[in-house]
Order: sequence, then C-alpha cells, then structure tokens
Amino acid sequence: MAESPFLLHAIINITVINIIIIVVVVIIIIIIIVVVIIIIIIIIIIIIIIIIIIIIIIVVVVVVVVVVVIIIIIIIITTVFI
Repeated sequence: MAESPFLLHAIINITVINIIIIVVVVIIIIIIIVVVIIIIIIIIIIIIIIIIIIIIIIVVVVVVVVVVVIIIIIIIITTVFI
C-alpha cells in the first residue's frame, strides 16, 4: 500500500504535464493563427494600396492624354480657322 501515494503522485504529475502541454500547444496554435491573420491583413492592405496607386496612375495618364488631345485639337482647329 506504500506505493499507491507515489503512483497517485505520478498520475497527478502526468496529468499536470499533459495539461501544461495542451495549454502550451493551444497557446502556440492561437499565436500562429493570430500571426497568420495579421500577415493576411497586411498583405490585403498592401494589395489595396497597390491597386489604389495603379488606379491613380491610370487616372493621371488618362487625364494627361485627354488634356493633350484636347490641346492638339484646339491647336488644329485654331490653325485651320486662322
């Protein structure tokens, strides 16, 4: 009967170790999930910024082209009429 407290203690130790391992694993998984979510959010933000920059560049190019074309048309019209 002298062994049973030691056995109980060993079982308690094993369960405690198991609980600690489970907690650590859960924490690691949560940290990984959070990091992945943050990385995904950062990537999405970068993509959105790139898209906005591309749209701005396209708009600027279109505006410049339109202005140049209008100026050329005005020049042609004025030279033809003059």
